Amino acid sequence: MQKIIQPIQLRVSKIIQETHDVKTFRLESGSLLPFEFFPGQFIVLCFYFFEPSKGRTVRKNRAFSISSSPTERNYLEITVKKTGRVSTYMHEVVKEGDLFTIKNRSGEFYFQEGMAKELVLIAGGTGIAPLMSMIRYITQRKLPVKITLIYSNKTPEDIIFQKELQSLESRNVQLRCVHTLTRPEGYAWQGPTGRISQELLEQNISNKQALFYICGPKAMIQSCVELLKGLGIDSSRIKLEKWD
Repeated sequence: MQKIIQPIQLRVSKIIQETHDVKTFRLESGSLLPFEFFPGQFIVLCFYFFEPSKGRTVRKNRAFSISSSPTERNYLEITVKKTGRVSTYMHEVVKEGDLFTIKNRSGEFYFQEGMAKELVLIAGGTGIAPLMSMIRYITQRKLPVKITLIYSNKTPEDIIFQKELQSLESRNVQLRCVHTLTRPEGYAWQGPTGRISQELLEQNISNKQALFYICGPKAMIQSCVELLKGLGIDSSRIKLEKWD
């Protein structure tokens, strides 16, 4: 799969409010996307900001995981939480019709048909984005791949793609979603609570030869890697995508 040699522009065709602080941005070129990608990969967007300390406009590049499936050839989607300067700009300033400049498409954190017959996907917060691309792709392609998603959030209101995950689970008998909440107080929550623990992993991992994908905050990933190794999972079976 070739890299993007020259920067390209895609137009924001739709903005979806997923949760109180997470939005999905759909990007289109007006025809077929001018590049392909594997589920789980990311794109690099270029932004230009005036920097008062330098007295000039500077370019900032930011990587965002693609949350849509490669089977959607007319568009791609990125799912962004409002945190820093760039994501705040995207949430508060970017509108439908705006253009984004894409510098590259890349990443070794991906799934390709034939890589495994069983996946265990572990996510925290917006770490669901690249894993959602995999779930959508496998479901749409009707691949014979068993998927277990273990997904940690603070509250039920923070679960990104909650309704779609329920729909995908009903359509794909090989998909099972396990949600755990770290702040369930005040909600009628009957599922698992607390951070992802060894007990939770033991209860939901039946095949140590599965491929394990982990995406989320750095501390969560480090913890999950140690827990998986403690369960006898070989490090060669674990794939990571993390950010600070």
